[in-house]
Amino acid sequence: RGTWKSSEPNQLELSSMALTRAMCPPGSLHDRMVSQLPYVRSYVIRDGHLFLSLMADGGIFEFEPMR
Repeated sequence: RGTWKSSEPNQLELSSMALTRAMCPPGSLHDRMVSQLPYVRSYVIRDGHLFLSLMADGGIFEFEPMR
């Protein structure tokens, strides 16, 4: 849980994030996401979704707005 905003091109600000496994089902990507956040190298915002790309083709995390 957290918020993000992009006030200018090439600028992304993340709020303090609250992460917990309490609501994660078995097989969750929680640990992977926490350990790989420092390796984010680029981002794209498309249709209100935030996509974070990891270095060296390590994958892409997608965040969707809460409804």
